[in-house]
Amino acid sequence: FQVITLEGWVEIMYYVMDAHSFYNFIYFILLIIVGSFFMINLCLVVIATQFSETKQREHQLMQEQRAQCSSSSTLASEPG
Repeated sequence: FQVITLEGWVEIMYYVMDAHSFYNFIYFILLIIVGSFFMINLCLVVIATQFSETKQREHQLMQEQRAQCSSSSTLASEPG
């Protein structure tokens, strides 16, 4: 998780490279590319979905208010 969020991943990579092999940096580079893009896309999808749902709710509320105003103005304008 710490590597995917890009917080202190360099130190972890150096520890692993010292303990095992120099070529372990390939694993970290792939993990950062795939993991970070996945996390960014996940956040963007959540934001876009919430924006779309909020926009749809506001549009529906506006339509209901227009219908209510139109019906109340019709009732008020009829001679009684």
